[in-house]
Amino acid sequence: MAPLLPDYPKQSRQGRPRSNLRCIADAIFYRFRTGCQWKAIPEWGCG
Repeated sequence: MAPLLPDYPKQSRQGRPRSNLRCIADAIFYRFRTGCQWKAIPEWGCG
């Protein structure tokens, strides 16, 4: 899955830091697989 995720350049200290795209994709796949509510997605320590 990692080759499909884009690489972003390092940013300066401006704005919100980027989230881990792998964790976001995992949460989306979990949501579609289980059909749970977005609020019910467990915390996996990704951010």
